[in-house]
Amino acid sequence: METTHTLLHTKKLAIGYDKKQAIHQNLMLQLNAGEMIGLIGPNGGGKSTLIRTLAGFQPAIEGNIYINNTPLNKLSHTQRAKQLAVVLTDSINSQSLTVKQLVEMGRFPHTNWAGKLQSKDHELVKVAIEQVHLTHKTNCYYNELSDGEKQRVMIAKALAQDTPIIFLDEPTAHLDLPNTIDIMMLLQQLAAKTQKAILLSTHELELALQVCDKLWLLTAKGIKKGIPEDIILSGYIDKAFTPNQFYFDDNIGNFRVKYTPKNNCIHLIGKDGKELYWTKRAMERMGFQLKEEADCSITLLSTDPIKWNFTNPLYYDEYYTLENLLDGILSYFKAHD
Repeated sequence: METTHTLLHTKKLAIGYDKKQAIHQNLMLQLNAGEMIGLIGPNGGGKSTLIRTLAGFQPAIEGNIYINNTPLNKLSHTQRAKQLAVVLTDSINSQSLTVKQLVEMGRFPHTNWAGKLQSKDHELVKVAIEQVHLTHKTNCYYNELSDGEKQRVMIAKALAQDTPIIFLDEPTAHLDLPNTIDIMMLLQQLAAKTQKAILLSTHELELALQVCDKLWLLTAKGIKKGIPEDIILSGYIDKAFTPNQFYFDDNIGNFRVKYTPKNNCIHLIGKDGKELYWTKRAMERMGFQLKEEADCSITLLSTDPIKWNFTNPLYYDEYYTLENLLDGILSYFKAHD
């Protein structure tokens, strides 16, 4: 059995701004080599505060943080920079730098007193830029980039720093869905292939459930830790996010809107499959209650081509798109209200 190598751990850590306003206390956390951990929780739950504290940017209220069993506060800035790379959401003033020049800054903890980059440094910078798919922007100025591209540059800088631990605070905040997935998958692969420990805070809960090795879920009663599936089965996610408008569906691992039901009831009939699933979703979105004892019924007659009928003892019609089906149902109920 492979031995777990712990790169960072905490003892009785309390985070916040003073003892009277501690956000979380008595934290016993552990980051292992080769793992990507997703830090999740509602806004204001302390995600950024935790990352800043673990990185040494913000003092802990109580307790200790250890990197390879050495207290974080005993490491010099250079020693810390060789162990930790951090990507925060703060904007940076690097308008006059190119992408390459900014990523090269990640190599400074490893250079000599003059800060001169060697061939190894240049190669790591090149690879880091390639990994975030910005090779074509290598010589572009940072201020010419989109928000998403700027975020990828900062991730490349962290990768070039070549540390065993990487912290990222909302690394996909400005990215579209394809780039968000791309970055999350890249980080997961880096953790596995290079044995880095990666901790990232994210609001992309559904994606984190699919790609993270473990989750740290910040709740009002502390941090719940475990693999995504255990966190789901525990019911902690629904307790941590307590909105009135939606709920976490632990059968499929995503959030669902709580639609306001109408008085109209419909019986939905058909063979299970994507066609029936999206028919059900359309009915729920429109507020119809799906009940077997309803007078009106929708039957999924076929899937190739897709065809439905809507019927009751006094009415029958057929439809070939969900839009037309919904229009027909709404017209029927409006006429019979």
